[in-house]
Amino acid sequence: MQHKKLYDMTFDKLLDNNTLWAVRYEGVADNAFRPLMLMVLWTFCQNYYKEKEVYMKKKTLEFLEAHQSETPSKWREEAEWRRDNWSWLQHSQKIAVKVLLQMKQKGLTQKALAERMNCTQQYVSKILKGKENMSLETLTRLEIALGINLILDEQIPFPCIAAEEEVFV
Repeated sequence: MQHKKLYDMTFDKLLDNNTLWAVRYEGVADNAFRPLMLMVLWTFCQNYYKEKEVYMKKKTLEFLEAHQSETPSKWREEAEWRRDNWSWLQHSQKIAVKVLLQMKQKGLTQKALAERMNCTQQYVSKILKGKENMSLETLTRLEIALGINLILDEQIPFPCIAAEEEVFV
């Protein structure tokens, strides 16, 4: 009888106060009653944290809905575009890095490079973002303006015409 009274009192305290500290082992004579108390405490904790998780999800959803942009996001279209154009984007990004390094070495601004290339500063900005599909003409202008080689690697020698003539002889 003492066990049932203590069980009811402790369980009520857990539900009323929403606290884990209401469980006390003092005064419990029977060790067999302790696992029951632990089970009650475990069940309470699980329910408490499930309710808290549901509450937090609800609050987060409310926050996101309240701060939702009025214009739809275009992240999916941009991601698909990057996937579809990856073959040339990787080269454009490498060129952009080379150009940026050369500009830094030579102390050039975008405006100064644009003047050397005979184009606008906005176009140079596009090139430096690494998302511009440049023509051979643009690449050549960049090479001349910066005095670097972007298309051909300097380590690869050009085949000599004399050597080709010897092969065909």
